[in-house]
Amino acid sequence: MIRFLSYLILLLLLCAAGFAIYSIFVPPEAPNTPIEVEVDLSPDA
Repeated sequence: MIRFLSYLILLLLLCAAGFAIYSIFVPPEAPNTPIEVEVDLSPDA
């Protein structure tokens, strides 16, 4: 049981470290590029 808990904590630490490295190397401004979508809602289209 102790071994299972230690593996679980190690897995959580790996996930946290991976997310930290990902957030450092991938800036949060990257996916927020403006996407221009022209939607014409006029009835005489």
